[in-house]
Amino acid sequence: MAKVGIIMGSKSDLPIMQEAVDILNDFGIANEVDIVSAHRTPDKMMEYGKSAHERGISVIIAGAGGAAHLPGMIASITPLPVIGVPIKSRNSIDGWDSVLSILQMPGGVPVATVALNGAKNAGILAAKIIGCSLKEVQNQIIEYKSQLKEKVIKELLYITFISAFLCSLILWIFSRNIKFVSIVIISVLFSITISLMISQILFGGIELVMIIMPAILFIVCISDFMHLVNDNGDSKKAKLEYFKSVSYTHLTLPTKA
Repeated sequence: MAKVGIIMGSKSDLPIMQEAVDILNDFGIANEVDIVSAHRTPDKMMEYGKSAHERGISVIIAGAGGAAHLPGMIASITPLPVIGVPIKSRNSIDGWDSVLSILQMPGGVPVATVALNGAKNAGILAAKIIGCSLKEVQNQIIEYKSQLKEKVIKELLYITFISAFLCSLILWIFSRNIKFVSIVIISVLFSITISLMISQILFGGIELVMIIMPAILFIVCISDFMHLVNDNGDSKKAKLEYFKSVSYTHLTLPTKA
């Protein structure tokens, strides 16, 4: 069975690197954790890098902060793929020193660098590498990604339900003479608008303005409709004709005289 080696330059890095351990455990991938400092224990680092592949390790995740030389030095020694995790340490310059120390490797010595403190992604990437040769691990990755999708969809449906409820409640409070059917229709349309906006923000695919502008127009139409249903002096026919006259002129910018 494949195994992942997780090393870090200091014990203080463990809270960040623990995320890699946790996600690998979720996938059922064996892993080992060790403190290996490129500066304080160089001999141990050399031994670890040279012997890792002989001990059954398939991928190495190396985390370091500040002058983060550990991932690069390990990558220069081992034939295994190395994933570097830049860590924002106490003496770090906003984490940029860690990121660039790992990211800017010379040609011939690659290190797959994840985001600052991105140990979880390092664990997932290690699992994907192993999944290329182990079908059971790859299947777990596929299931994991499916769960991420379902989570986003559930959150979107939840927001849609809340927006529909709030819209119905507001309309009921301020205009109790609106028929229940009208409230439902307006709530559904409002919910669809909100859902599309959230979907665009999360997944992209169309320009945001293409959703914002119809949403603004829809709000303007509702404001006119609210005005009509509260104006008891006009006939129903006049109200209907007035409401039909609502157009994009509401959104026209004022021009200079």
